Amino acid sequence: MRAFTALVQAESFTAASVQMHLTQPALTRTIQQLERALGVPLVIRSSTRFELTEAGVRFYERSQRVLAEVDASITEARGYRKLTIGFSWILPHPWILSVTDTYEKKSGVGIHLKRYDDLASALIHRDIDVAIARHELCSGEIISICLHSEPRVVAVGKRLELSQRTSMEWNELSNYPVVINTTNGSTNLDQWDTNSRPQVVLTCENYDEWAALVATGKGIGTLAKSAADIAQFPGITFLPLENGPLAQLFLAIRRGEKSSLVNTFIEVASSIPMDESGRSN
Repeated sequence: MRAFTALVQAESFTAASVQMHLTQPALTRTIQQLERALGVPLVIRSSTRFELTEAGVRFYERSQRVLAEVDASITEARGYRKLTIGFSWILPHPWILSVTDTYEKKSGVGIHLKRYDDLASALIHRDIDVAIARHELCSGEIISICLHSEPRVVAVGKRLELSQRTSMEWNELSNYPVVINTTNGSTNLDQWDTNSRPQVVLTCENYDEWAALVATGKGIGTLAKSAADIAQFPGITFLPLENGPLAQLFLAIRRGEKSSLVNTFIEVASSIPMDESGRSN
């Protein structure tokens, strides 16, 4: 199973054999043995391309989860346990410090923070145990819990005359190009009434792209005040936003999660309040 997942990720028998410290013929025999044991072909062999069969795709998805569970079991049996928390961009500070310190003291388990643009996929494939996101993760395999709500601010490029304003109204935003991070941002078109949505929308797929578009004056954006307090991105001015929808911070777990470590983290994260600047009270 490890050889097969290595092959899929490398998309090459040659590269996978190096990774697995096997000769290429030995790797080929291993994959063939796996296919005979399963009774179905997993890989379409060709000199010009690498491709999985339908059964191969399904087996790869399941293999990732099984191997993650095996690795977690081995790690726990050896006496070293940790909880991996995934995030996409800018966790509230120092709220996150209070959460991690409290959790580690209460559970005796260390926390490892890891950044992913696609938190839902990371959760489903068990690359992380818990996700903390500034957007709700929508999936039938995931449960999202709203931890906190806070005001938004407007992000405006300093080269724009608009940056000299002292504040803006939510409904004013529709008069300007708006930058929306469609992968893990906290702003989406559903937050506007149908008749007052922005006419020009620039989409991107992560926070860095969002910040670059705003800083260069291509459009304006919104984000949580606690994120703006930490970001201080060169080239961007943050203005107070009046009458806008609150920004939310979510905790997400796999549906049916039974881990006591995860449940303890939910208890701790839910119990520590956060003020508007991200400071724990």
